[in-house]
Amino acid sequence: MSTTPETNKTDDGDLFSDEASATHQLSKDTIYHLLQVQRRRYALQYLQGTTEPVVMRDLAEQVAAREHGTVVENLQSKERQRTYISLYQSHLPKLDKEGVIEYDQTNGLVTRTDTATQCDPYLIACQTQQTIPEATESELSTTPSRWWIQWYWSVAIVSCSLLIITAVDVSVGTQLSEQLVLTITVLLFGLVTGGYHVSQQRSDSVTMQN
Repeated sequence: MSTTPETNKTDDGDLFSDEASATHQLSKDTIYHLLQVQRRRYALQYLQGTTEPVVMRDLAEQVAAREHGTVVENLQSKERQRTYISLYQSHLPKLDKEGVIEYDQTNGLVTRTDTATQCDPYLIACQTQQTIPEATESELSTTPSRWWIQWYWSVAIVSCSLLIITAVDVSVGTQLSEQLVLTITVLLFGLVTGGYHVSQQRSDSVTMQN
């Protein structure tokens, strides 16, 4: 068996050896794919300038804090957990597969590699472009909650109105009994509460995928 390094031809007809191709080069498509998810961008931006392994939980907290526009100390447990699980199961393994980081899942350590420097120019561009939109994204993330709060207020107003009508014995087409009013009130609040929880579960599912 020959020990001479095997050579291959590129599309341009140039020869290169397998030894020379050992350096991991990322294509633009790969870089764009890695950086198209905000959570991965935040993770890589936090790792910029680091040379030592970073504790994965610390990384997750920093990413979560940036996503919610707050500091680590003010994060809620649910916010920490959502980001941690997403990074643990999906995003860090993806970055590790492409050689951008070394992910020691067993010990919970993340180390930036030399390959990650290829992403730096794009990260800087993304960071510049997102200086203003980030606030908008934060506002949009609270839109569903605000919408459901409006529904709660509407139901509360309708329920109070029905109770007042019943209390003062005002006739509105047909006489409303207290039992009927209570039934309607419970039903309305039940529907709104159920709808909110279903919407929240779907939102959490989408967030986990991102």
